[in-house]
Amino acid sequence: MRDYHHLLWLAKAFFRVRTPKDLEYSGILSHKEYADLESHLRFIHLVRNHLHRESARKNDRLTFDHQDRIAKALAFRDQDGLLAVEQFLSQLHASMASIKSLHHSFVFTHFPGSRRNGTGSVRSESVNAPFHIDQGELHFPSATRILSDPFCFWISSWKG
Repeated sequence: MRDYHHLLWLAKAFFRVRTPKDLEYSGILSHKEYADLESHLRFIHLVRNHLHRESARKNDRLTFDHQDRIAKALAFRDQDGLLAVEQFLSQLHASMASIKSLHHSFVFTHFPGSRRNGTGSVRSESVNAPFHIDQGELHFPSATRILSDPFCFWISSWKG
């Protein structure tokens, strides 16, 4: 949740985003990224609500004694050699990892100076304008550039 709230705060502060849906409307996130984000957030909130109910109080620590009961309450069942709790924890981890990845991508795309290598300087390589590689990640100027000309990278990568 911290990654999500940080992303939202930065978007509000620097891009004048007013609501979470504006992340999509403004082009910060694609339609699919926003839909996936909503889905992951719904699942995490559902787990959190079950955890509060199981604990009979506000609680953000999913300890072993709650995991089995919440997995069953969320209709996870043992199947294909996997325990219900394993499937539950796998889905929870995937949701959290997806939000973390989205946050990571947002921060380092829109605030490239925040990423430093061991020497304290930003390492960046030019590929073909307007693209560049930074710390092994390919960066595009904007999602709209790719949408307006989907072959721009493919064509530019074959030049020269």
